Amino acid sequence: MKSDSFSSGHFGSKAHTFERDCNPKGLGDDVLHHLFRVKRLRVGDVVSLTDGNGRVSLARVEESSSSPPRGKRTSQVPELVAAGDIYRVEPSLPVVEVALSVIDSDKVDLAITKLTELGVASIHLFMAERSNSTHALGEGRFRLDRLTKIAIEALSQSRGCFLPKISFVDLPYLIENNFAFLTFDGDGFDPYLRKYVIGPEGGFAQSEIPLNVKRCSFPGNVLRSETAAIAAAAISLFYV
Repeated sequence: MKSDSFSSGHFGSKAHTFERDCNPKGLGDDVLHHLFRVKRLRVGDVVSLTDGNGRVSLARVEESSSSPPRGKRTSQVPELVAAGDIYRVEPSLPVVEVALSVIDSDKVDLAITKLTELGVASIHLFMAERSNSTHALGEGRFRLDRLTKIAIEALSQSRGCFLPKISFVDLPYLIENNFAFLTFDGDGFDPYLRKYVIGPEGGFAQSEIPLNVKRCSFPGNVLRSETAAIAAAAISLFYV
């Protein structure tokens, strides 16, 4: 790794990963295995770490300072050593929140991955009348720790520094907080609203949405729920 990787921060590092304290000593064995076995880090390479709240630190791969056990002919395993102070990355995107009705778990996983890559601030999951799921929110494949792990993996892959907040909410919360509902019969899409609700494949039941809520719709084809969530976030985040 060239020395100028330090000046370009997390975009110039050999690998980027999540660690709550930006401390290379806090990385778990699974993360270290991925860095050294999959990413194939070598001595001198630079790794960036983020806490998911905009803080970033850099670490350099160095030869292990500890000696192998007596009588063992194993080579020393490299280790990550902090290199420099923790610095902060300022947000460069608007604060966008996306609420997604629970759908097939694989599609929820895909939506969380892509929404994290795009840089949304919050991902809310809720149950609608026509939600089709074998698990309740917080259980099975919809456990918060599992969904957060998916977001962390996407954050590391995309070199992001802001981990979206994933939460479970209900429709009254979304209505009270002025989210716009993407429906088949809404007005044109408004990228400046910044908060969107995407319903299940069959749409919302008529009784679920009060008449006075903001409704938006995309032109063209009818989109699947996960596609609509990704499209809404992308347009709102990057619309100029």
